[in-house]
Amino acid sequence: MLTAGFQHTATLDLDGSPLTDVAVAGGVLFALSADGSATWWDVSTGEQLGHKRGVLANACIALPDNRFATVGPELRLWSESEVAVVPTARPLTTLAVSADGMLIAAGSPTGPLAVYDLPTRQWVTVPIAAIAALHYATDRFLACTTDGRLREIPADTLF
Repeated sequence: MLTAGFQHTATLDLDGSPLTDVAVAGGVLFALSADGSATWWDVSTGEQLGHKRGVLANACIALPDNRFATVGPELRLWSESEVAVVPTARPLTTLAVSADGMLIAAGSPTGPLAVYDLPTRQWVTVPIAAIAALHYATDRFLACTTDGRLREIPADTLF
């Protein structure tokens, strides 16, 4: 781990598996590994707080309420005490979350954009295919497609 000034602060034991994605929320570093596991640590102490094998997630993101979300064969919502599994129509590889944490957009190079509404627990599909990367900016999701296009999806048009 590095500080904002790029000073080394800690080395975390990853059991030899390369990291594939990381996210930080509420003093916790959440990491996905190439072996299909997820591990989380206390950023201030470097203490490992948890580890789960067989997650098989492709990407993770911090949610505003100090939880995390991962995508892969399904969407998983991680809290300190539980992991909620949300089925998806297809495997997903990238995700972004709205500023209020209520909408999670997810996509993949082989399918359309899908947006999950946390309060209603419903999915909506947006007819934008081949998503390579996602980001949330102010009031909209930005989707980069595999053909190099950048698409804007206003959040208030989704539900």
